[in-house]
Amino acid sequence: MSPIVGNIIVIAVLAVIIFFAGRATYRELKKEASGQGCSGCAGGSCSSCASAPKNIDRKKLRQVQKWQKEYEKEHRN
Repeated sequence: MSPIVGNIIVIAVLAVIIFFAGRATYRELKKEASGQGCSGCAGGSCSSCASAPKNIDRKKLRQVQKWQKEYEKEHRN
């Protein structure tokens, strides 16, 4: 195999890698421009951040569910 074929293969592989990296960067920049990114998050407090904790306050969730059930009972027709 000649060195030219090897160079073409390496260039093709690098082109594919650069394409996917560029595409991911473009998508992230597009999210940032529309306000969906993490640029405005302080200390991971933004719920749309990928690094934000996804823990739900179970006690608060139960309180809301209880309130919702009581509200539905009171406002049935």
